[in-house]
Amino acid sequence: MRIDEAQVVGGTLTYVGDSTTGAQRCVLALADGSRRAAIVKFDPIEMVAAECFCALLLRSWGLDVPDAYVVEMEGKIGFASADAGYPNLKQRMTVSTDLPEVIRRAALARASAVAAEFRSTPLAVAADEAIGNRDRHLGNILWDGAKETWIDHALSVGNAEHMKDVNKLALIVKFAGAHERVSKSALAHALAIDPTILQAAQDATIAASIPCTAAEFVADRLPGLTAALLARFPAANGLFSTA
Repeated sequence: MRIDEAQVVGGTLTYVGDSTTGAQRCVLALADGSRRAAIVKFDPIEMVAAECFCALLLRSWGLDVPDAYVVEMEGKIGFASADAGYPNLKQRMTVSTDLPEVIRRAALARASAVAAEFRSTPLAVAADEAIGNRDRHLGNILWDGAKETWIDHALSVGNAEHMKDVNKLALIVKFAGAHERVSKSALAHALAIDPTILQAAQDATIAASIPCTAAEFVADRLPGLTAALLARFPAANGLFSTA
């Protein structure tokens, strides 16, 4: 388990079209001499640490997360994620605020239904709860029509205290009407989560010269994980009541 260092190839940075986070596409030069397309963000160091730690942890737990790299450019430290080469659900399903509201809602419903059906969605719900991810949305779930990939974990492990405490993927699942199936599977995944990976993911992040204390944050959340998930999924009759 490790985070490799890489260099941004000069002249390859271009801003991602729909990004409001400063994400840029680039080409990385890797230590072995190879090159790789990637998405890079130069965030505060605690957000870089969250991205590194969560990339390692979630992959170890079984989610598809792109290869992660630490880069340094003009005195700034950044996090780079290998470019999967396919769009996010928001793009693929054409969920846009520029659409008439009725059409936007229909597109949102279709995209939510797709996300709820992914094989790894129940695990992602449990993992997001464990890492305190308050910013999962359709824009950070990639999908090529057959395979889903989970990205953007900077607002996890205590970095989102300014945001409402919500598991957005659970909300997406509930909006899609997949509450019972996904919640049961998410609880099963929560019970099977391996806590021994936490320290290894933190050590690997620190080994990449990124200070990190995220293991303690997640370890504190794991004993109450099943109870927290149950609270995200109220009883179906209460959830869907129109009263």
